[in-house]
Amino acid sequence: AIVLQDCAFERTVQGILWGASSNSGQNCAAVERCYVETAIYERFVDGLIQAATELTIAPVATPQQDETIKRHLQDALDKGAKAHGAYPGSVVILTDVHPDSLVLQEETFGPLLPVIKVEGPEAALRAANATNYGLTTSIWTKDEPRARDMARRCQSGVVTINNVAVTASMPFAPWGGRGLSGSGVT
Repeated sequence: AIVLQDCAFERTVQGILWGASSNSGQNCAAVERCYVETAIYERFVDGLIQAATELTIAPVATPQQDETIKRHLQDALDKGAKAHGAYPGSVVILTDVHPDSLVLQEETFGPLLPVIKVEGPEAALRAANATNYGLTTSIWTKDEPRARDMARRCQSGVVTINNVAVTASMPFAPWGGRGLSGSGVT
Protein backbone atom coordinates (compact mmCIF):
# COMPACT_ATOMS: atom_id res chain seq x y z
CA ALA A 1 0.00 0.00 0.00
CA ILE A 2 1.11 3.54 -0.78
CA VAL A 3 -0.34 6.16 1.56
CA LEU A 4 0.08 9.78 0.51
CA GLN A 5 -0.27 12.72 2.87
CA ASP A 6 -3.49 13.96 1.24
CA CYS A 7 -5.39 10.70 1.81
CA ALA A 8 -8.79 10.53 3.46
CA PHE A 9 -7.08 9.75 6.76
CA GLU A 10 -9.61 7.73 8.80
CA ARG A 11 -10.85 5.76 5.79
CA THR A 12 -7.26 4.98 4.84
CA VAL A 13 -6.36 3.77 8.34
CA GLN A 14 -9.39 1.48 8.36
CA GLY A 15 -8.82 0.30 4.78
CA ILE A 16 -5.17 -0.55 5.30
CA LEU A 17 -5.93 -2.34 8.57
CA TRP A 18 -8.71 -4.32 6.92
CA GLY A 19 -6.40 -5.17 4.03
CA ALA A 20 -3.75 -6.47 6.40
CA SER A 21 -6.03 -8.33 8.79
CA SER A 22 -8.92 -9.83 6.83
CA ASN A 23 -8.81 -13.59 7.11
CA SER A 24 -5.89 -13.10 9.54
CA GLY A 25 -3.81 -11.72 6.69
CA GLN A 26 -4.21 -14.96 4.75
CA ASN A 27 -5.51 -13.36 1.59
CA CYS A 28 -3.53 -13.34 -1.63
CA ALA A 29 -4.27 -9.61 -2.04
CA ALA A 30 -3.57 -8.69 1.59
CA VAL A 31 -1.55 -5.59 2.41
CA GLU A 32 1.92 -6.97 3.21
CA ARG A 33 3.88 -3.68 3.16
CA CYS A 34 2.69 -0.12 3.75
CA TYR A 35 4.65 2.95 2.59
CA VAL A 36 3.55 6.21 4.21
CA GLU A 37 4.71 9.76 3.48
CA THR A 38 6.80 11.32 6.23
CA ALA A 39 4.37 14.21 6.78
CA ILE A 40 1.68 11.86 8.18
CA TYR A 41 3.73 8.84 9.18
CA GLU A 42 3.63 9.20 12.99
CA ARG A 43 -0.06 10.08 13.05
CA PHE A 44 -0.85 7.23 10.65
CA VAL A 45 1.06 4.66 12.69
CA ASP A 46 -0.71 5.88 15.84
CA GLY A 47 -4.05 5.51 14.05
CA LEU A 48 -3.23 1.97 12.93
CA ILE A 49 -2.09 0.94 16.40
CA GLN A 50 -5.23 2.36 18.01
CA ALA A 51 -7.55 0.74 15.47
CA ALA A 52 -5.71 -2.59 15.73
CA THR A 53 -6.39 -2.76 19.47
CA GLU A 54 -10.06 -3.16 18.61
CA LEU A 55 -9.48 -6.30 16.52
CA THR A 56 -9.09 -9.93 17.43
CA ILE A 57 -7.43 -12.09 14.82
CA ALA A 58 -8.39 -15.72 14.28
CA PRO A 59 -5.68 -18.38 14.22
CA VAL A 60 -3.89 -18.95 10.94
CA ALA A 61 -4.76 -21.96 8.80
CA THR A 62 -1.79 -24.26 9.37
CA PRO A 63 1.08 -24.79 11.80
CA GLN A 64 3.49 -24.20 8.91
CA GLN A 65 2.01 -20.76 8.28
CA ASP A 66 2.19 -19.97 11.96
CA GLU A 67 5.91 -20.81 11.88
CA THR A 68 6.47 -18.55 8.85
CA ILE A 69 4.77 -15.64 10.60
CA LYS A 70 6.77 -16.19 13.80
CA ARG A 71 10.01 -16.45 11.80
CA HIS A 72 9.30 -13.21 9.89
CA LEU A 73 8.36 -11.41 13.10
CA GLN A 74 11.45 -12.58 14.99
CA ASP A 75 13.71 -11.71 12.05
CA ALA A 76 12.27 -8.18 11.94
CA LEU A 77 12.72 -7.76 15.70
CA ASP A 78 16.27 -9.12 15.54
CA LYS A 79 17.04 -6.47 12.91
CA GLY A 80 15.73 -3.62 15.07
CA ALA A 81 12.02 -3.38 14.28
CA LYS A 82 9.51 -2.36 16.92
CA ALA A 83 6.35 -4.44 17.28
CA HIS A 84 3.04 -2.81 18.23
CA GLY A 85 0.66 -5.62 19.10
CA ALA A 86 1.29 -9.28 19.86
CA TYR A 87 1.12 -12.34 17.66
CA PRO A 88 -0.90 -14.49 17.90
CA GLY A 89 -4.15 -12.73 18.63
CA SER A 90 -3.74 -9.35 16.98
CA VAL A 91 -2.38 -7.58 13.95
CA VAL A 92 1.21 -6.60 14.63
CA ILE A 93 2.16 -3.17 13.32
CA LEU A 94 5.91 -3.09 12.69
CA THR A 95 7.93 0.13 12.59
CA ASP A 96 11.64 0.78 12.10
CA VAL A 97 11.81 -2.27 9.84
CA HIS A 98 15.21 -2.92 8.28
CA PRO A 99 15.01 -3.21 4.45
CA ASP A 100 16.58 -6.68 4.54
CA SER A 101 13.95 -8.08 6.90
CA LEU A 102 12.13 -11.17 5.70
CA VAL A 103 8.79 -9.44 6.30
CA LEU A 104 9.74 -7.02 3.47
CA GLN A 105 11.45 -9.56 1.23
CA GLU A 106 9.07 -12.54 1.32
CA GLU A 107 5.33 -13.09 1.48
CA THR A 108 4.28 -13.46 5.10
CA PHE A 109 0.64 -14.34 4.47
CA GLY A 110 -0.31 -13.41 8.01
CA PRO A 111 -1.23 -10.50 10.30
CA LEU A 112 2.07 -8.58 10.24
CA LEU A 113 2.00 -5.04 8.85
CA PRO A 114 5.34 -3.32 8.31
CA VAL A 115 4.83 0.44 7.96
CA ILE A 116 7.70 2.25 6.26
CA LYS A 117 8.30 6.00 6.18
CA VAL A 118 9.00 7.47 2.70
CA GLU A 119 9.86 11.02 1.63
CA GLY A 120 7.23 11.38 -1.07
CA PRO A 121 5.09 9.74 -3.76
CA GLU A 122 8.01 8.83 -6.02
CA ALA A 123 9.96 7.26 -3.15
CA ALA A 124 6.84 5.31 -2.19
CA LEU A 125 6.40 4.03 -5.73
CA ARG A 126 10.06 3.00 -6.00
CA ALA A 127 9.83 1.16 -2.67
CA ALA A 128 6.57 -0.57 -3.60
CA ASN A 129 8.04 -1.69 -6.92
CA ALA A 130 11.28 -2.95 -5.32
CA THR A 131 10.05 -6.48 -4.72
CA ASN A 132 10.03 -9.84 -6.43
CA TYR A 133 6.26 -9.94 -5.94
CA GLY A 134 3.58 -7.93 -7.67
CA LEU A 135 0.00 -9.08 -7.26
CA THR A 136 -1.67 -5.95 -5.90
CA THR A 137 -0.90 -2.37 -4.96
CA SER A 138 -3.26 0.13 -3.40
CA ILE A 139 -2.73 3.89 -3.63
CA TRP A 140 -4.42 6.18 -1.10
CA THR A 141 -4.77 9.84 -2.07
CA LYS A 142 -7.45 12.44 -2.84
CA ASP A 143 -5.55 13.36 -6.03
CA GLU A 144 -7.06 10.91 -8.51
CA PRO A 145 -5.03 12.05 -11.57
CA ARG A 146 -1.79 11.53 -9.60
CA ALA A 147 -3.05 8.14 -8.40
CA ARG A 148 -3.84 7.07 -11.96
CA ASP A 149 -0.39 8.16 -13.12
CA MET A 150 1.22 6.20 -10.29
CA ALA A 151 -1.01 3.19 -11.01
CA ARG A 152 0.28 3.04 -14.58
CA ARG A 153 3.81 2.82 -13.18
CA CYS A 154 3.11 0.18 -10.53
CA GLN A 155 4.67 -3.19 -11.17
CA SER A 156 1.57 -5.05 -10.03
CA GLY A 157 -1.10 -7.07 -11.72
CA VAL A 158 -3.92 -5.19 -9.96
CA VAL A 159 -3.87 -1.61 -8.68
CA THR A 160 -6.65 -0.07 -6.64
CA ILE A 161 -7.13 3.56 -5.71
CA ASN A 162 -8.49 4.33 -2.25
CA ASN A 163 -9.39 0.70 -1.80
CA VAL A 164 -7.63 -2.54 -1.06
CA ALA A 165 -7.85 -5.95 -2.71
CA VAL A 166 -10.93 -6.23 -4.85
CA THR A 167 -13.95 -5.43 -2.77
CA ALA A 168 -16.33 -5.14 -5.71
CA SER A 169 -16.20 -8.27 -7.81
CA MET A 170 -15.69 -8.04 -11.56
CA PRO A 171 -15.38 -11.71 -12.60
CA PHE A 172 -14.85 -10.78 -16.26
CA ALA A 173 -11.79 -8.66 -15.48
CA PRO A 174 -8.30 -10.16 -15.68
CA TRP A 175 -6.60 -11.05 -12.41
CA GLY A 176 -2.93 -11.85 -12.27
CA GLY A 177 0.35 -10.76 -10.92
CA ARG A 178 3.90 -9.95 -11.85
CA GLY A 179 7.14 -11.50 -10.74
CA LEU A 180 6.79 -14.33 -8.23
CA SER A 181 3.10 -13.45 -7.73
CA GLY A 182 2.18 -15.30 -10.88
CA SER A 183 1.88 -14.90 -14.55
CA GLY A 184 -0.66 -13.29 -16.77
CA VAL A 185 0.33 -9.63 -16.67
CA THR A 186 3.30 -8.26 -18.56
